[in-house]
Amino acid sequence: MLLPIIAVLIGVAVAPLTASEVANDAKVIANTLDLDDLKIRITPLQGSDNPSPLLVKYTSSACTIYVNNGATAHAVWNRFLSDADGEYAAALRDFAVAHEIGHCVVARLRSEAVEMPPLLGTAGAVLPVGSVTSGAVSSAFTGDETARGISIKNYDEIASDLIGLHFIRIAHPTAFDPVRNRVREVRAQLAAKDPMHDSSGYLAERNLASIAKLVERFE
Repeated sequence: MLLPIIAVLIGVAVAPLTASEVANDAKVIANTLDLDDLKIRITPLQGSDNPSPLLVKYTSSACTIYVNNGATAHAVWNRFLSDADGEYAAALRDFAVAHEIGHCVVARLRSEAVEMPPLLGTAGAVLPVGSVTSGAVSSAFTGDETARGISIKNYDEIASDLIGLHFIRIAHPTAFDPVRNRVREVRAQLAAKDPMHDSSGYLAERNLASIAKLVERFE
């Protein structure tokens, strides 16, 4: 979900996120990355108090993105985009949508038993779910990681950030560095409260290249 990527900046109000906007963005992302097989669907989420503007659910039949414009979610979205305009604002919105689609990409590849690469970063290597190695960073929740000195991070969230950035590099090349910097900044700001979603030390070129190769499997 988008919530962990939200900045705490306050600025000029932005228009609510709409299902039609997300649908258009998702179509462009799917066409650009050859992800039509995911069967992406966009569904408005009515009457929800969930604070995330975008949520996602993957099944073998569809990748469904839920657009939430509840009061809390809109406030979150407003803070995320309040200091952005022009192509930068469009790129941030595209990143958010591509991040959610990224969850479906990872889920689809996992369902096909595709081997996922470790993601190398400042805190060590984040391993795919199901892998636990002493001294590494793991997203496999076995209950004994803290005792064994293994930090917990969410592989899927980091991979989805990288997929989002992979798309931004293709579609918004001039906004790539500002978007990556924003993602890195906000993830780091929230690391103390939400370390599992902290991708700030994992957005380097080598990880982008690894994730790009996974996305290419859809071509």
